[in-house]
Amino acid sequence: MVSLHFTNVTVSNPGQIVRYKDKLPAKAVLCGGITFSADFHNATKALAIVAVSFNGGKDQAITGVLQQPSAAPQAKTMPLLIVQPLDANTTVQGYVKDLGNAAYPYNVKIYYTLNY
Repeated sequence: MVSLHFTNVTVSNPGQIVRYKDKLPAKAVLCGGITFSADFHNATKALAIVAVSFNGGKDQAITGVLQQPSAAPQAKTMPLLIVQPLDANTTVQGYVKDLGNAAYPYNVKIYYTLNY
């Protein structure tokens, strides 16, 4: 079975680094992809850098740039396809680093494609 889980992070100030930690569903055994999006509605080249580390931070961080094409209604990234085995009852953690190109505050959602 495959499902989506997401973490919501609020960025309030230019240049802010917001750290987050979230518990994933207990029965998830694998993450097969990550996508980032934001509720930002003005054209900009790059909005934020997003880092994700699985299994309580013991795995290497996966990093992506959240950007908004000029014609898009919101900022997003292409899905990052990964194969990340998950420990039982694991947490995911990381940070969102704002690049100073937004109207504040805005919300970043980090979506995980989880396999059970």
